[in-house]
Formats: sequence, C-alpha cells, structure tokens
Amino acid sequence: MSRSLPNIKYQIKLWVNEQRIPMKPYISNTLGNICMAFLSELKGYKPELLTQIQIMPLKFEFESVKVQVGDQSLELKDFVQKQMSAVISAFISVLDKIPVPFDELKKVEIRITLQKK
Repeated sequence: MSRSLPNIKYQIKLWVNEQRIPMKPYISNTLGNICMAFLSELKGYKPELLTQIQIMPLKFEFESVKVQVGDQSLELKDFVQKQMSAVISAFISVLDKIPVPFDELKKVEIRITLQKK
C-alpha cells in the first residue's frame, strides 16, 4: 500500500522570537485554517495575496496584532486583535519546537506569512 502525499493547503511560515519553526503538513494546514478563519472575515482581505500576521509582545499595548495583505495594512479592532493573539498563541504553544515556554509566549514576537495555494 502506498502512502499518498499530504494535501498542503497553504504556503505558510512561522517565526517565534525571530526563530523559524519547522512544521509538518498537518500543523501547517491547521495553523493556516486558524488564520484563515480570522482573515476571511476582514474587509480588504484577499486570499491570493501574501499575508503577514505579526503578534507583538505585550509591551506594545496600542496594537498587539498587525495584518498586512500584499502592501496594504488592515485595521483591526482591539477585540479582534485579542482574539487572534489568544487563539494563535494557544495553538502555537503546544508545538514541539517552540523556543519559549507558554507563559513567556506573550512576551515575544510571533510572525506568520501565509498564502493560500
């Protein structure tokens, strides 16, 4: 019986505290699906464009999450920023190769680049 190759839905990269985190297809697809759940509801989001999500450390209270689609920055309400930060951070916290413990995760930058295939 031959194994089929996994269906990778997203071109996605993850950095935590400026360290690139390798991901297997299941993790890539799941993180992509989580991000897409938020992004698809945003005005101005275009799935065909490269998107960058940046979750900033707590010291930047005025804006904790930035989303850039292509060369356009999307404005996010505070409530949406808190949701995105909490959900994405919680998912990332259980991955094997994260360079910081969960309680420190909100003190470092998380960056995701994402594009639907």
